[in-house]
Amino acid sequence: MTGDYQQLLERDEWKLRRQTILNRANHTCSECGRSDSGGIILHVHHRYYRLGLLPWEYPDSALVVLCEEHHELLHRTTKITVFDESGQPFAQSASCSKCSGAGYLPPYNHICAGICFRCGGTGIDPEKIVVGQTQSQLDAGAL
Repeated sequence: MTGDYQQLLERDEWKLRRQTILNRANHTCSECGRSDSGGIILHVHHRYYRLGLLPWEYPDSALVVLCEEHHELLHRTTKITVFDESGQPFAQSASCSKCSGAGYLPPYNHICAGICFRCGGTGIDPEKIVVGQTQSQLDAGAL
């Protein structure tokens, strides 16, 4: 999945959707207000994942602009819920232990554009996805 996901993020559909979300946010981080005009790297973060949706098919409310620093912090401190095709909670995921959920490793920018080699750019640790949890277990953060 991770390699496939990174390929999806390289498609024109995602690039257009990403640009739309960046424009909506005036190219500023929703947490700190820093903009990409000062060399800050901005990410478009998916607040959740839903099986069967392509990265550009999410509603505006599911996408938020974060600077690299806040994106990494969010993934280190927050579990992301994965919903099934019907919208029911399906799983929770933990942040990738290599990139802290950012999906990107700046020191390795010269190798595969810095895309994390553990998670393939998803920010999700492939070994820490918990499937089949009940809603109360998801709410309690059971991993």
